[in-house]
Amino acid sequence: MKRFFSLLLNDNFIGALILINALVIIYLCFDNIPFANVFVGIDNVITLLFACEIICKIYFLKKGFWASRWSIFDFTVVSLSFLSLILIHLGAELSVLENITILRVCRLFKFFRVMRAIPNIDKIFSDLKKAIRVTSGIIIGGFIILVIVGVMLCSLYKNTDPVNFGDPLVSMYTVFRLFSVEGWYEIPDAMAENTGYASATFIRVLFSVLVLFGMFMLGFILSSISDELAADNNDELLEKLNRLEGKVDELLRNKT
Repeated sequence: MKRFFSLLLNDNFIGALILINALVIIYLCFDNIPFANVFVGIDNVITLLFACEIICKIYFLKKGFWASRWSIFDFTVVSLSFLSLILIHLGAELSVLENITILRVCRLFKFFRVMRAIPNIDKIFSDLKKAIRVTSGIIIGGFIILVIVGVMLCSLYKNTDPVNFGDPLVSMYTVFRLFSVEGWYEIPDAMAENTGYASATFIRVLFSVLVLFGMFMLGFILSSISDELAADNNDELLEKLNRLEGKVDELLRNKT
């Protein structure tokens, strides 16, 4: 039993299980696969092992388990997948829940544990938080612009092109597509076909300006993220230099 517990607390063993489970999940997403029941059984066994792992960690680490964000993440993922396993098993017996897709989706959350195997994942998440912090205002401003432009185009071209501008939400999605340079000429060209020369020219000019503005916004957001991450790195270097200068000054004072 001690060997079993030590195995569950071994990061290499759990990492191997996570990778195997990821491959099994990918395989089970295909249609008409051979030995499907066998791989479903493997997936179920790995889910049970993950549940045992979490129980062991909570038992041995106690409050220390909840001090780690990764532990909370693992607990959430495993709880969702284990709960879905129980419900699907009960549903298979009661012929009630076996076709509920959301339960299968919950079990796919185990796939997220593969992220723990990514090198420097903590640094990546730290940089992501910094990027979100610096661009949050820009993103909110961009969303407001998206709403304004979407509503304006909906008012102007609701009857001309109901597929792309039939209501404000559809119009906002179309504007987002234009900002990301998708359909940047197909949409205005299709709208301009059944209009006069002046209207067609106005449509093409308007949508060209929108596309250029969207490219500018995306470039501005990306450059802001890069500048913020570079600034954080520079701050760390300056802090190290200041500490080094302090140590040098202290050594010089001791010599004198």
